[in-house]
Amino acid sequence: MTKTPAAIDSNAMGELALALVLEDLKAREARADLDEGQAREILSAALERFPAESHPELHALLDSEDSETA
Repeated sequence: MTKTPAAIDSNAMGELALALVLEDLKAREARADLDEGQAREILSAALERFPAESHPELHALLDSEDSETA
């Protein structure tokens, strides 16, 4: 199945948004502005805007990040 340009752009924008949130949370955690639990809560809330059924690549990105930090 070929993705339409709109679908590709939507996925790319979602992935970019999640990557920005993730980098911001890493920076805040490094500065001790928030702890890991708070960061995970924020990230979970952000992911609610990108359901796994529609954006599996975004959830895979988070899963790969979790495995790197484990």
